[in-house]
This record gives sequence, structure tokens and C-alpha cells, in this order.
Amino acid sequence: MTPPGKIIDIDAFKQKDESFSSAKTPKDKKQVNPSVLRKEIFYAGILVVLVSLTLAYMMTPAKKRVFTPPPVGAIADMDIKATEDMLVVDEESTEKNRSGARNLIADVYDFDDKVALEVAKNIDNAFAYIASAYITQAEQAYQNSMERLSGDRQQKTEEEAVTGLATDEKAELARRLSEEEKSLRRFENSDGFNIVEAGFMERLGVELDEKALKSARYYHYWPKIGVLAKSALTEAFAKGILTSKKELPPSSVAGITLRRLSTGKESSIRTFEDILDKGDAIKSIIPEISGSIREDRPGLKRLALQITSLLMQPNVTFNKLETSLRKEEAGKKAPPVFFQVQKGEMIVREGERLTPAHFTKLSAMAGTGDDRGRLAIFLGFFAVNLVIAIMSAFFLQKFHEEIQGDKKLQLLMSLLVVGHIGLIQGINNGAALFIPQTPGLGLDSYMLAAPLVFGPMVASIFFTTELTLIFTIIVSALTGLLLREMTILPLLTILGGLICAYQVRSYQRRASILKVGLAVALMNVLVTQSFDTIGARFLSESRLHDVAFAFTGGALAALLVSALAPLIESFFPVVSDIKLLELSSLNHPLMRRLIMEAPGTYHHSIMVGALSEQACKSIGANDLLARVGALFHDIGKLKKPQYFSENQRKGEENPHDRLTPSMSYLIIVNHIKEGQELARQYKLLPQIAAMIPEHQGTQLVKYFYSKAKESQDISRGEVKESDFCYPGPIPGSRESACVALADSLEAAARACQNPTPLRIRGLVTEVINDKFVQGQLDNSHLTLHDLAEIAESFTHSLTHIHHSRIQYPEAVTDKDKKNPNASNPDQQKEAKGNARNLRA
Repeated sequence: MTPPGKIIDIDAFKQKDESFSSAKTPKDKKQVNPSVLRKEIFYAGILVVLVSLTLAYMMTPAKKRVFTPPPVGAIADMDIKATEDMLVVDEESTEKNRSGARNLIADVYDFDDKVALEVAKNIDNAFAYIASAYITQAEQAYQNSMERLSGDRQQKTEEEAVTGLATDEKAELARRLSEEEKSLRRFENSDGFNIVEAGFMERLGVELDEKALKSARYYHYWPKIGVLAKSALTEAFAKGILTSKKELPPSSVAGITLRRLSTGKESSIRTFEDILDKGDAIKSIIPEISGSIREDRPGLKRLALQITSLLMQPNVTFNKLETSLRKEEAGKKAPPVFFQVQKGEMIVREGERLTPAHFTKLSAMAGTGDDRGRLAIFLGFFAVNLVIAIMSAFFLQKFHEEIQGDKKLQLLMSLLVVGHIGLIQGINNGAALFIPQTPGLGLDSYMLAAPLVFGPMVASIFFTTELTLIFTIIVSALTGLLLREMTILPLLTILGGLICAYQVRSYQRRASILKVGLAVALMNVLVTQSFDTIGARFLSESRLHDVAFAFTGGALAALLVSALAPLIESFFPVVSDIKLLELSSLNHPLMRRLIMEAPGTYHHSIMVGALSEQACKSIGANDLLARVGALFHDIGKLKKPQYFSENQRKGEENPHDRLTPSMSYLIIVNHIKEGQELARQYKLLPQIAAMIPEHQGTQLVKYFYSKAKESQDISRGEVKESDFCYPGPIPGSRESACVALADSLEAAARACQNPTPLRIRGLVTEVINDKFVQGQLDNSHLTLHDLAEIAESFTHSLTHIHHSRIQYPEAVTDKDKKNPNASNPDQQKEAKGNARNLRA
């Protein structure tokens, strides 16, 4: 016996009898036939190609009938009617709309802050450069001269400056001033000063005339000239300077958009009084400079004005490219004007002269005559779809073997993908019929009402969370490929698919589908409004219809799935929780027969269902499928219920006592065949019917094998284990394996005397280890971790089922009368107290 706590005895598994293994191999393990494998691969490949072709065909624009429309002014030689419903663009009205939208866009002007900074920098550099040259040649004389020009006594002449001094002091001061002035004049008249002046003008960025240069030399390039020029220019640049006001738009209805290049901030200007051109800017600085310079210094004033005027340059320029782009974008966004042409409508009659309106309608009907563009689109879509389909097939082949080996499930997944995209495309085409009657609604609004989670919701009902997620990724990618301009639709598909994946195993009532649809609808509304908020249109009247359409999308998906789910269950080997709940009802004919004809088997099935349900919950398997499968796993015992121990009354004769072990074995094993026949007769689901033979697998009928060994006749040959085994197959799913383990454990626990928690744990460990070593769980996809969780679940459930019970005082008294040693006075006292507590 395996030690408690050790679920699997690995050593025993490694050392199991090779002959036993070889005997079971044909039944237990799937032998891969190369020809069968090739057929499966061929079938999957055909599905992949067909799905890719179908999707590519749906995504490719429809081909138009080719004909050449007559030119404008020609006479129609026959009646021409519309061959299909069409939306024809009214080019004239559309162009008017676009022109109006373009006219509403203001011209864009760039305000360059760097111009003022560069000019100020040039002024500082130029005057600093020439001041440095003066200081190098005659520092003291230059500084004294600048102080005289800038000091408090600068209004006085040199004669006034020496008034009040002694004669000799006056003479000395006059001599010194004369010497300083001479030294400065010598430097200014030197050949080197011409080079300095050239460097000054180069740094300043202007060319001064000869008269201005003489004035500059006279005042020794006084730095205040630069200060005055910089101040006046800074003020003018701050207002904005154009080359000419003639380039401004003639009307101020739209105004202009002024964009600061340094920050990117834009402002709208409706009036242009504050904007200056170069001439206005020069006029505006004259009062400032004139007021800052003495009237008796006209040369200095002229010099400052010339420098300022030459440095004045536009810092507001018209951005023709940006303006054109914005106007073009506004024109594109202007909604086109359509008029509808219905199928069969007369476009032009015989003998009528063709007008531009006739030509527009006929051109809409005409094809190009060259189908190469459409063929290229088809091939492109096919290539992309083929890549998606192949990657999906590899994913299913690696991680979902149950689909890999079932052609019907592969077909169902393929039809779901094609049906989902076909539904989206159908709504896309149908919405075009309503657009002319609803000018305020565009295609993007109508598409919000599409059942974007139809496919993911179906997948979540019949398949696992992983399959639902991969299906959601596939259809969201295909939706984005189909409707490339509507980025919100793939997002809504992914988010809705996540909600459906979260609700796997939660569809236990018909209303559950509607609840999930409601959750998806609310999510659609939230995401749609979030997108509108990004576009600054939150809850605006023009976008409120998006809320209704988004809500309709989730509700419509729920209604479609509710209607189609029963049909899918009828044609494909899938089952929903809703169907399983219907089967679990005691009103099922087989359940009623079990209750009446084999009550022991019915009770056993109920207990097995409870145990397997809890075990599946512990490992994340389909607990409802396991419980329903357990209810029907022994229906074959209805044929001869009295031959099974759970239906035999105590004290009655066991019918097997009158039979040979071989005959008893045949009767016991035959309940598998009878159960399968009843499953076909009552049309049980394939998943349920599969558990009838799988719950016994290929294990040995030990009791009758032992009896046969004890009574074997050597002359008739040796008794073989293979002659006393169930036909199989072994469990092929986690749910079926849980039912098989629960079936063995329920019977073993019922036969166990004094089932203490420790004994129950050891019993659970022994049964699980025995089935593992025999290879009965090889195809069940259960991991060792799963087995440990299952063992813990079985132990917990069986311990509570076989809990100890108190003895009432009356029962203890009667027992003590028959056997005085059965209990002691302390036990009797405790039992009486417990009984009183129960009555209270």
C-alpha cells in the first residue's frame, strides 16, 4: 500500500509487469496510423485553405459590371436602369461643402521669437566688439569720453565744464581733454579702425552709410545707441512684424492663426490693428528714439534710427504649406453629399440628352474593365488570412488535442470564424442602405451595432477559456483587416472577448447569455464614450446615437447566440452548461428508471457525481459535465440490476453464487455494452456516452478473476488476466478520469469498515496510485499536480460523507442490554448529553 501522503508510487510504476503493460497497449494507447495521420493533416489543410479563401472573398470589394458610359451631351440610344442599389456622390454639392469647410480654416502665420533674440544678440556683440577695440587702443580716454556722454553734465559744452576753475586748472583740463580726444581721433582715423568698423557692421548684420559712420565716430560708437536700438526693436518684435500687410487675408471673418514656433502655442486673431508691417514698425520707433536723444544731437538720432531701421525685419511669416494642409484636411473631413439610386430606377431614357447628373450615376454603375487591382487585393487578403489560419492551426494542434482529433470540432471552429466575419461584413454592406436616409449618421456609427462578440461568446459557451481567448484574438485581427479605418471595432472585440472568456462555465441558465450580452453592451458604451472624449465630443448631441448603437451591439450578439446555441449543439459534438443542467434533471426517463428499477445504482451514481464534481472544481475542469456523466455512467445496470451488489438487499441470495466466475464476469462487463446501447437509444450527448465505457477503462475485474484462479482446472488451461478485463477504452478526458476515480472510491469507501479520516486518506491514495500504475490515466491529460489536488478533494468529501455519528440514549440502552460491555458509563453519559443538545 502506498504510504499516506504519497499519491503516486513511482517505483511501482517503473517496475510494473511488462506483460500486463503489453496486454493493455492496444486498448490503452492510441496507435498513430501514418495513413490516418496523413488524412487528418490533409483535412486540416483543406479547412485552412478554404477558410482563407472564403475570408479573402468576403473582404475583397465587389466587382462591378463593366460598361462605358456615354459622354455628357450625347443622346441615349436606349433606356438605362440602375442594376443595383447605389449611393452616388453629388460631386457639385460635395465640392461646395468642401470649399466652405476650407474657407473656414484661418491662414497660419508663424511667429518667430528667435528673430528678436538674434537681433539683440547681434547688437550686444557688435558694440561689445568695438568697445573692446577702443579700450585696447585708448582705454582711459575712451572711458572718460563715455562718462562725459553719459554723465549728469552731458548737456553742457566743454567751455561750460571748466567754468569756476582757476586759470591754470582750466588750461590743464582743456589740454587733457584735447589730448584724449586727439588720441581717440588718431585711432579712428587709422587704417586699422576701418577693419574694426567692418567687423562691427558684420556682427551687427547691417551696412551703414558714410554719413552714419561719421556720426558713429564722432560719438565714439556710444553703447547707448545699441541700448536704444535694442529696446525699440524688442517692443516692435513683441507686436509682430509682417513684410507687408497686403499679404493678410482681405476678410477678417476667419482671421488668422498665429503660431509661436518656440512653444507651438496657437492663438486666433480676428483684427489686424496690432500687427505691424516693416514700414509701420519703423514709424512706431521714431518717437521713442527721438525722445531719448537730445535735440542738439541730430547726427546721433539719425544714427540710432538708421541702425534700428536696418535691423528691423519680419518675424511673422505666412506658412503656405501648413495652411494648405489644414484646408485640405478640412475639405476631406467635410461629409460628402449623396443621392440614392435604387435598383431598377430609370437613370436616362432613350433619346434623352445626357446631363452631368446622368453621367455621374452611369459612372457609378460602370466598372473599370481592368480586374487586376481587385485580384491583387484578393491575393493580399488571402495571404494574410492564410498566415493567421496556419498559426491558429499550429496553436490548436499543440495545446488542444481534443480539437486536433475531431473533424467536426475543427469544422465548427472554421464555420464560427467565417460566420463571425460574414456577419460583420453583412452589417457593413447593409448599413450603406441606411446612410442616405440618415445624413447625421456615418458608417462608423452603424458598425457599433454589429455583434462583435458573437463568435467569442459562442466559443466561451462550448470551449475553454484558452480557446475563447485565441478565438477572440483571431476575429479581432480579421475585423481590423476588414474595417481598417475603424480602429475602435477590434478594440471592442478584444474587450468583449475578455468578458466572455471570464464567463466560461457560467452559462447555467438561458438568462446567463443575456447577462453577458448586457455586460458587453455596457462595456461598448463606456469605450465608445471614451473614444468620443478623446475627440472632445463627450455626450455631445451629435454623438449620443453612438451610445444606442454600441449598446445594441452587445444585446444583438446575446440574442443571436441564444438562438443559435441549441442548433450548434444539435449538429456538432459540443455541449453547453445549459444542456448539461437539463440532462441532470431527475425527470429524464433514464433517471426515473434508475430510481424505480435500480435504486442502489441511482444512489451510487448520485454519490459518484458529487465526488467527481468537487474533484473537477479543484483542478479547473468542467465539474458540471463530470456530475452529469456520473449520473449516466452505470445506466447499463438497468438490464440486470439484481446482479450488482448495490441493488442487492441484505440477507438475499447473491445470484452470482450460482454462476461460474466467467459467466459472472460476462454479466458484469456487459453493463458497459448495455449502457452504450441505452445512450444511443436515448440520444445522450457524445461526451456523456463516452464516460460509460471509460469509467471502467481496461482494468481487471479482480473479484471474479480471483475466484476463477481459485477454482481453475489446469486441464482446461490457465486463467489469464486479459480474459477478465473491461473492454475499455481508458478515460480520454480529465472529467472522465475524475468519474472513473470517484466510481472506484465510492464503492471502496462504502465497503470500508470504520472509515476514519486516516483510513480514507490511505484508501484514496491507494486507488489513485493503482489506476495510475495500471495506465488507466494515460490519456486523461491529468498531471501529477492534478492528481494531488483530486486526492485532497476526495479525502475531504469522503471524510465528511462518512463522518461519525452520536448514539442516542435509547439506542445505547438497548445495546447495553444485549451486550453490557459494549459501552462504559462515561460513554452513556456523553451520549445522553449529546441527545439533549440535539433536542434543544
